[in-house]
Amino acid sequence: ADKHHNFNKETKTINNTPYEYGSNMQYVSNAFATSGDSMIPLTAGYARTLGSQVVSFYDIRMINWFYKCN
Repeated sequence: ADKHHNFNKETKTINNTPYEYGSNMQYVSNAFATSGDSMIPLTAGYARTLGSQVVSFYDIRMINWFYKCN
């Protein structure tokens, strides 16, 4: 099946947090690829953080925002 829709670029966030490359909601750099990388961040230093398996600060902040927790 076509996976291109998974890589649509969003221009804004709904929760007023900066984009976080290390979010566990971010795909890893070779997601859906048969070989090589399917995405490469413009800032090379972020390449190793894509798709962390650990919940990040902003992941938690977004969950708190969504469930209206303080």
